Amino acid sequence: MILKTMNYSPKEMVDYNPDTMGVEPLFKAMRVRSWKEILKKFKYVSIAMTEDIAVFSPSKRNDKYKSYSFSIDENTEFSLKDLALSELGQALLDSFANCK
Repeated sequence: MILKTMNYSPKEMVDYNPDTMGVEPLFKAMRVRSWKEILKKFKYVSIAMTEDIAVFSPSKRNDKYKSYSFSIDENTEFSLKDLALSELGQALLDSFANCK
């Protein structure tokens, strides 16, 4: 699976294969050290996925509920085996559990 992430500065798409590259290049591009740090740094997280490509778009934009949100492509199942995405999914679920 190829993960594409939108850098917030400069705005470019980065091709990233977690199977061969690990998570470090993605974190370096976003200037963070972990998925949870991404969730702390950005107020809004959007993820759209197909079987082959995931688009991960963090933003500092505040939504009206002051919580994290994400969108999933209708063809995507949540049985993703990719470690990076499963860590991100867990961090997102944790953030929702902590929202009031």
